[in-house]
Amino acid sequence: AGVFAGYCNQCNDHDIPQVMFIFNEQTFYRTGDFAKLNVQTKQLEFKGRRDHQVKLRGQRIDLGEIESVILAAAPIVQNCVVMKQELEEEHGNEVFLVAYLMVHQNSVNDKNKLCEQITLYCQQYLPSYMVPSNWLLLDSFPTNKNGKVDRKRLPHVECSSHEPNINQPTTFLERQLREIFSKAFNLDLDVIDVTCSFGQLGGTSFGVIRALSLIQQKVCKNTDVNLLLANPSIRQLATALEFLLLQHDDKSPEIAKYYDSSPYPQPSLIIETTGVLLLMSLWIFPVWIAYKSMLPMVFAILFIASFHLTSYIVSARILNPLVKKKREYLFSCSYYAWWFLNRLWTLNSTCWLYSLAGTSFYNAYLRACGAHIGSNVHIYTAFIDVPWLIEIDDETFIGEEVYFNNASYQSKTFELHPIIIGTSCVIGPRSVLYEDTQVQDGSFVESYSAVRGTFVGSAVRHTSCSYWSPWVPMFQLLSFLAVTTFYAVSFRLTYTLYIPMLPSVFATALCFIIWILSSAMIALLALKFVAGNIQPGSYDFQSWTYLRCLWLRRLIISFFNYPLSQVMGGYQRFSLVLLSWLGANVQGTNIEIADVIPFLRFPSHLLSIAEDVTSFGGVHLVPFDVDTNGQCVVDRLYLAKGVTLGNHCLIHPRVRIPSHTLVGTLTKVTQNTHCVDASVLLGLPARSMPFIQPSLTSDSHSTKTKFTVLKTVFLEIASNTIFALIVSTIQLGLMTNYSLIICIMLVFFCCILTCYLNQYYAQTKPGTYSFEETTNNWFHALIAKLTMNWTNVLQPFIGGTQWLIYLARGLGVRIKGFDVILSTLANITDYHLTTIGEHVRIHNEAILQCHTFEQRFYKLAPVTVGHSSIIKSKSFIFPGAVLEGANVIEPLTLIMKEEHLRQGTHWSGNPARLQFSAMS
Repeated sequence: AGVFAGYCNQCNDHDIPQVMFIFNEQTFYRTGDFAKLNVQTKQLEFKGRRDHQVKLRGQRIDLGEIESVILAAAPIVQNCVVMKQELEEEHGNEVFLVAYLMVHQNSVNDKNKLCEQITLYCQQYLPSYMVPSNWLLLDSFPTNKNGKVDRKRLPHVECSSHEPNINQPTTFLERQLREIFSKAFNLDLDVIDVTCSFGQLGGTSFGVIRALSLIQQKVCKNTDVNLLLANPSIRQLATALEFLLLQHDDKSPEIAKYYDSSPYPQPSLIIETTGVLLLMSLWIFPVWIAYKSMLPMVFAILFIASFHLTSYIVSARILNPLVKKKREYLFSCSYYAWWFLNRLWTLNSTCWLYSLAGTSFYNAYLRACGAHIGSNVHIYTAFIDVPWLIEIDDETFIGEEVYFNNASYQSKTFELHPIIIGTSCVIGPRSVLYEDTQVQDGSFVESYSAVRGTFVGSAVRHTSCSYWSPWVPMFQLLSFLAVTTFYAVSFRLTYTLYIPMLPSVFATALCFIIWILSSAMIALLALKFVAGNIQPGSYDFQSWTYLRCLWLRRLIISFFNYPLSQVMGGYQRFSLVLLSWLGANVQGTNIEIADVIPFLRFPSHLLSIAEDVTSFGGVHLVPFDVDTNGQCVVDRLYLAKGVTLGNHCLIHPRVRIPSHTLVGTLTKVTQNTHCVDASVLLGLPARSMPFIQPSLTSDSHSTKTKFTVLKTVFLEIASNTIFALIVSTIQLGLMTNYSLIICIMLVFFCCILTCYLNQYYAQTKPGTYSFEETTNNWFHALIAKLTMNWTNVLQPFIGGTQWLIYLARGLGVRIKGFDVILSTLANITDYHLTTIGEHVRIHNEAILQCHTFEQRFYKLAPVTVGHSSIIKSKSFIFPGAVLEGANVIEPLTLIMKEEHLRQGTHWSGNPARLQFSAMS
């Protein structure tokens, strides 16, 4: 028989009856096609397929495969039939797929939502050209005499598009690309959605090649097919091409004319100054009112918190009309309206919202801010760019430090994106949701996941995180009032110790130190005797054990975060004593912990820390996991001898990390992580690297000094005294007739002093230093603590403005240009070794780090970020890295040491992997 080469000799003997048959003593191959012999022309006329395979836009499609995916998408669908239909229109015949769903109409509350849910599921498991474009819901299917579905009697549709809203282009480049793809795919301009993939638009491989040829002719010659494959929609492609056009001179005349006449937007210092002063006024005004009215301390705290939280709701109502969801130019009216609201949200989240997180009160506040929050939702994060663009359905759990990254930057524009999370979902800690994320119902998003677009994860089997109980909000309300009362008691106790014989400034400074010590003592006593201990096991979120031992522990730590971090932070030996007193199994004294707050959040008696353990900044110990049944799972955590926890690593419970293991930066360790002694773990999730961790040298072991306690006491007293002097001086300035002018002058003086001390006395040259040299330099440590205290107060007001850029330059950062966007000074760890080019956009939670601790040796190397680069949230750039320019770093990406990123490249992953190059 004559067959194509791919079929020749491919059948086994037992397969021959199924694929071959003999007719007129000749062997024929069963193709599965139905045909009719035309006796007049003696030709076979194709009538269809036996197995329901069809050909659509050059692609062979098995309709049965689509039907099986649809049936798996929603249990409510009892049966499904997918068919190809053809309509005659003015511009030609249009061919598309229609899905008929058999469901009982009474069981469907929202037909559009059901179709949207199934569409999202199909987009995850099927190629775009196999996703039906029309959906019809029927009570029953027509059947033939044999009881089978009669496909010929199924109703026909009158149009081929079920999506009424089409996203229109917002930039010149998007309009140009839409015209190109209209010609390449033979589509009308009006039906092209710039957010749909090329497959959804009906594109074929030939159409993509035609589009590529037109792009090279009309937009930029230096474009290849990899760029199209990596950016499968007009909007994504426009964003990628924008970087390419900025670097090359081979633009088409029309594009070149547009880009030459379209300079980068410039920030307005007048608008930013006005916004900063308004933020400060909104923040200080309730404090001044409470001070003048002599309110009791408890009522004063409640009044200040209520005023601050209400101010965001009112401001959002006023500025919402100016904030548009479409793409807008940076530093426009819409941008500054969003910036102001984002700064106000950041201030509230720093002081108040972290304490409310995880309660029904927090959900109610989010609803008041415009968010759509379902019932029985647990939200433990305040990292939200735009609350009114958040939609979270019923019975969903959002873990700690999950970032709702609604805002995205391009070189000249910015855009706000909605983020939608379905029913009964679990979002793990420190995940990043960005750029139009849609999480389907019942999805389980692992911790430290970067989610963009439609997400369908492993199914969550539970139907409810936990059932609502009226006594839970009552307990939480009483807890808030009790913690607020203890907070007020510490203030009142401090005030009674005020010494009028001392100068007012020094007396206030002394009271400030006493308040830190007394507040930390109250918090530690509450953790020890109120929150108490919890046994390993599974607990309901409404259970008494969970509320008392986990939720209340989190509330106490968030409320007393500042005094606890001052008393127990920064590699202090005293913190080990307090951890041991709280119940942690601390073995040895040669343990270095940069930030003790994550260790306090974890149930103390379930934590074991062996000798020579080192933990750096940003480490997160997950207090509990959430299983697929919606239960909170608590278990032990053991850090063996010599374990090193890198920056911003995440450790789940039920983990025992072997001795001398190095957990790399931005690495997630779970109970499924397999490693042996002296392993090096890196990645999301952690993977063992093909090399081992060298053992610590004798020099790196001996980091203990006999003056550690004395040094700790000195640093706390000196830094807090100086900081209190600054605060009290500003407080005195508020009481004068020229309070605003005096306060502004004092702020400028403090900024200049901080910058001067950092520039000339706190800089360390690139090189390698011992742990003792870095931690035992008293003067450097004092300046660093003063700088941290001062910038933590100031930067929430000036973040994202040119005032922050001026402050960063004063601290030693080399920044070129006047339109760099820096979210916070926490983006940079070593000011004098960081270089940032013009037009750079750095998102919140991204970090440029110029130092590492390797074997407890401190190593410094510069970091350079080239012009027009975009560094997205929670990405991490190591020392020695060089970004040549126009680089895009996706969220949760780790750029390794000494890495050299070519111009125009796009990176993601841990370690970073090249996604595509706009320069190839």
